[in-house]
Amino acid sequence: MICAELTSENFVKAVTCSSNSLVLVGKADYEALVNNNLTTVLNEIFAFDMAIFSIAIGTCMTSFVVAHGAGRVVRWLGK
Repeated sequence: MICAELTSENFVKAVTCSSNSLVLVGKADYEALVNNNLTTVLNEIFAFDMAIFSIAIGTCMTSFVVAHGAGRVVRWLGK
């Protein structure tokens, strides 16, 4: 694996890997990715998970209702 960046003169220069660099893979690495079915792996990692979505939405809705109720109580106590 080789990392590269564009210079100010628009040349490609080999650099140590950082978050802004491009990653270049060799033919063997690319074939290994293709053989391991990269699409399936990415779908498993980034697929929509209904259970996590339900937990997140439930937490947001509960927080909203509790905070709204607390605001009403504070407003009522302020009068």
